[in-house]
Amino acid sequence: MNKKLFLTVIFSVCLIAGAFAQDAFQKGDKVINLGVGLHSWLTINHADASFPPIGASLDYSLISGLLDDHAAIGVGGYVGFASSKWHYSEDLGYNLIDMVFGARGTFHYQFVDRLDTYGGVLIGYDVVSKNNFGNGAIVDNTNSKSSAVYGTFIGGRFYFTENIAVYAELGYGIAALELGLSYKF
Repeated sequence: MNKKLFLTVIFSVCLIAGAFAQDAFQKGDKVINLGVGLHSWLTINHADASFPPIGASLDYSLISGLLDDHAAIGVGGYVGFASSKWHYSEDLGYNLIDMVFGARGTFHYQFVDRLDTYGGVLIGYDVVSKNNFGNGAIVDNTNSKSSAVYGTFIGGRFYFTENIAVYAELGYGIAALELGLSYKF
């Protein structure tokens, strides 16, 4: 199934499904996101993605009812994983593994029913591992490092049932754009 058809099917299901959520993010709600990244930071310079970027986050609503009962504040965590293979030649190169772990803070504002829009910040740690293959004597190891990271993101969840949504996030994470499913419990 191509991407365009998949997105059309998801959008159609969202429009025709019954049981709509009225309040997208209320105090005490917990939402887990599981998604796939569409543009990994590892593949910017034409590396081959060995494993697609995947991300998971948890969002817990601390405060709701702000700004005429349309806004909420949440906290949670994030974990992401991606892997790429870089080739200097057919038998020489290296594998990169990238894992991001972090804490997130979010500000939610519900403009319309069933749509939870939000923005936030992530503070965490990016673990990067580099493994040479082939004649490793001429492969540069300078990119194998880990560091503290921070960034911002925006996103939205569209609920097609009271507990299940599709989501999209743009900004800092394991990929520039992450798409997936959300479950509120």
